[in-house]
Amino acid sequence: MGIKGIKSLIKKHVPDAIKELKLNEISGKTVCIDSSILLYKYSFVYNADNFHILGFLHKIIELQDHNIKMIFVFDGKPPEAKREILNKRKEQNIKLKEQIETLKESVKSVTIFEEAFIDSDNETEESEIKKAKEIHKKINALEKNVKKVTRQHSLDVMELLKSLGIPFLISETEAEKGCVFLQKNGYSDYILTEDTDCLTFGGTNVIFNKKNDYFVCYLDKVLEGLELTHEAFVDLCILCGCDYTCTIPKVGPVTALNAIKKYNSIEKYIENTKVSLPEAFNYQIARELFKVDKENELTENVKNKENLTKVLIRWNLNSFISKFHFYEIQEF
Repeated sequence: MGIKGIKSLIKKHVPDAIKELKLNEISGKTVCIDSSILLYKYSFVYNADNFHILGFLHKIIELQDHNIKMIFVFDGKPPEAKREILNKRKEQNIKLKEQIETLKESVKSVTIFEEAFIDSDNETEESEIKKAKEIHKKINALEKNVKKVTRQHSLDVMELLKSLGIPFLISETEAEKGCVFLQKNGYSDYILTEDTDCLTFGGTNVIFNKKNDYFVCYLDKVLEGLELTHEAFVDLCILCGCDYTCTIPKVGPVTALNAIKKYNSIEKYIENTKVSLPEAFNYQIARELFKVDKENELTENVKNKENLTKVLIRWNLNSFISKFHFYEIQEF
């Protein structure tokens, strides 16, 4: 999910910290890619069983065309502190599926009616046809919001990456945390993600992709512009709202920024104000989870043309073999 409202806060107070980026500006550089967020993104973009392979192929080709080296990072086991929010998302998913099934049942009789009288001019019949179409639209809209990404999708993409010789990392916990670890240890120059909590983990040169445009956020400029240490910035992000703990009622991004700029930490903010804390507000745990100290080993891969062909054929993507000249892809 990222940090609630932090991007808007940065744009308002430190507009120079975010700038548009052309991919040719980072030619020759290495980018760590938050793969887990891409999987969810592609599940909405491509309405096909091979959405994950198709989406990653397009991303790989786009970056390869600009001579950008890649390391893909996948989610591992989520921290316990995130269980509550994950359960809520799961419940929302179940409710969406139930709504879809209810709508499908309600549309059955109307659809039969529509097919029987499709050429009729009767106003009542036209009304029923219109109703059926509206229900179909609702179903399509709801189905787009149902999360259909599984662990198997990640494994499928990893198989593709192995055949292409592209390295990847399965994080101990969060993919974005793994990206920051690799960047801090000199494996990459940039991080590509949709999650703003990469900044909270300490990621610098963080690239966000909006439609066909790319924007890069420089953490050092953010901290300088807000006049905060990174420790204070972490506390700001926790107050704004993150996945690791609940928020404080009536404390949004603006209040959070004012509080941290004045008191410099959550402890001092609590000590010097009458703010009422929810019992579930575990900011100390959130702080610890935003620390980046260790990770799993990077999986290095060697390009295998035969395996690549098998993967593409299996996913009915034969055209990619010749169309995008995969056999000419440089070694990563």
